[in-house]
Amino acid sequence: MNTIVPPAGTPAARLLPEVWAEIVHLVDLKELFKLSQIERALRDLALSEIWKIAEHPEHVAYLFIYPPQQRQQFVDRMRELHVWIIDGHDFRGLRFPHLNRLHVIEKGVQPGTTNVANIDGFIQPELVLLTLQVDQGHGLVSNILPLLATQTPCLKELNIGIKIENATSAQLLRALQACPLLEIFKVAGESMSLVDPAVFAHLALVARLSEFELGAEIGHLLLEPTIASLPAHRTIFDHLATAYLHVNPSAAKLLFPRMKATEAMSLHISEPSDILTWVAEMPRLVTLELQCMRSMPLNRHVLAGLQNMNLQRFKINAGAGAAIDGSEIQADQLDYLFGNHLTLSELTFAWQGSSSSAHIMSFLQYSPHLVLEKIARFYPNVRELTLVAPCAAIDFLRTPDIPLNMNLRVLTIERIAQPAQPPQNTNYNRDVRIIAEKIDYHFPNLSVLESVNDQDFTKFVFRDVRRIKRMRRNMARLGGEYLYMFPRYVLYR
Repeated sequence: MNTIVPPAGTPAARLLPEVWAEIVHLVDLKELFKLSQIERALRDLALSEIWKIAEHPEHVAYLFIYPPQQRQQFVDRMRELHVWIIDGHDFRGLRFPHLNRLHVIEKGVQPGTTNVANIDGFIQPELVLLTLQVDQGHGLVSNILPLLATQTPCLKELNIGIKIENATSAQLLRALQACPLLEIFKVAGESMSLVDPAVFAHLALVARLSEFELGAEIGHLLLEPTIASLPAHRTIFDHLATAYLHVNPSAAKLLFPRMKATEAMSLHISEPSDILTWVAEMPRLVTLELQCMRSMPLNRHVLAGLQNMNLQRFKINAGAGAAIDGSEIQADQLDYLFGNHLTLSELTFAWQGSSSSAHIMSFLQYSPHLVLEKIARFYPNVRELTLVAPCAAIDFLRTPDIPLNMNLRVLTIERIAQPAQPPQNTNYNRDVRIIAEKIDYHFPNLSVLESVNDQDFTKFVFRDVRRIKRMRRNMARLGGEYLYMFPRYVLYR
């Protein structure tokens, strides 16, 4: 049999030989020649041959332009599919027998609309990942839970972010029980109503989850039936490494002391409380992200639980539309506020002043350079630091004359304070150079410097920082003994 060579100068000529060979076996010669002239069609077909295709609204109709037989030949070879469910496309006539990973994204419909996206044909025995999401607004998909209970024994990841038509908690429980390999389970939005005490008990005691997310606030009523029946020292979620939770204080007291295996958690809170006291009962926790979903005051009592933790990464920030009032936190409290000094390697915190008065600012706002100095001194192993607050411009000219942190690699701030002189002044570039020298002096291993505001000036300064680093490397190559005869800050002035 003669080898078919793709026409020279066409997109097909750029394909790998093995990809081209697979395409040859899929379509007839006339169709092959036609596809070789069309970049998009050839690209999509080639992607299907290497077991993956990404579906987007602009070419979702590609599955519907061929006769049914050729269309089915196309989908028979798919292993991964990102599909946008859009009005007017009916997927019920297709079957995906070897589909391995499915991402369904429904274009949101308005409340009150009864449009139901039928995705039954996508549910196949080889499925290991199923993600259901909505682009915007509200979505509704057909009830696939009975199919999951009988046809997906290999499922390892289930993400339910769309409301499922006429689904019940009992159906979800049966689906979870039929998926013994499930490692990742996430549920959000209107589907949170499916998680009842029986479902939670299965997830906490039977399922071997490594990642778990509940998208709405958990109360004690959901937990008590499970926790009350357990012996005093019985733990839950024994294989859970990462959790994304929104928990109120009463539920935290029941939940966190029994979660001994969790290493990373993103915790949403809606009110100031002693919730971190219960988080500190999780002995293996090394990564904690604290997100305030509502505007609230923050003080050392709220963060007191951190002092009993050995975190490696800690982040605290406000959710959309919320603000954190950190005006009660004083400078001397930063020395011990974030827990163990030696373990912390990544730190992010952002808070502003009082919400009742614009004149009451937080220490982070009116003295950000002192905050930077204290964090660098008391947390010497921090490699990534983010200090963001409204109006918090760091004046590096006010930093001390001794180095701060030799380990810092990434620094993100609100902005850098510009020199007092305008750019037209002859001393402006000199002051910019001094700022760059100060930054390199304090943080010699810094590789990334970013700002939320005034990004152009930050890039302008960091360009000089990189120039100084190159100069230092060149001098080291010329003679290391000369480079270290003088302190770095004196050497470059």
